[in-house]
Amino acid sequence: FANVAGAFALVATCAGHSATVRALDWSEDGALLRSQCVGGELLHWRAPEGAKTPQQTLRPFPGDVRDVTWKTHNSTVGFPVMGVWEPGRASNARVVGAIDRSPDSRFVVAGDDAGDLRVLNYP
Repeated sequence: FANVAGAFALVATCAGHSATVRALDWSEDGALLRSQCVGGELLHWRAPEGAKTPQQTLRPFPGDVRDVTWKTHNSTVGFPVMGVWEPGRASNARVVGAIDRSPDSRFVVAGDDAGDLRVLNYP
């Protein structure tokens, strides 16, 4: 990818996960970012307010996010998507590796380690 005319300028780095980040979501108002790593950690970040200090390092947001409306939903963990995981945790249970919510919030699609996509009702 080309950084045409410096359009992609680093504003901040979010530091706090203990493993590779697998999913990202923005809040509806763009004030918060949610990230999930392959270890299952779900962290929240307050979005930077402009590029006042280039390359600032953000720490996880400790506040309450229960009532936040998320513009996207790509995290495979959390209350709204706990129904995509198969009951139990049997040795043959499928591992959900990717999720996306439909723009109208009616459905969620879950991709698993068997190579299947399952379309489910979104709560």
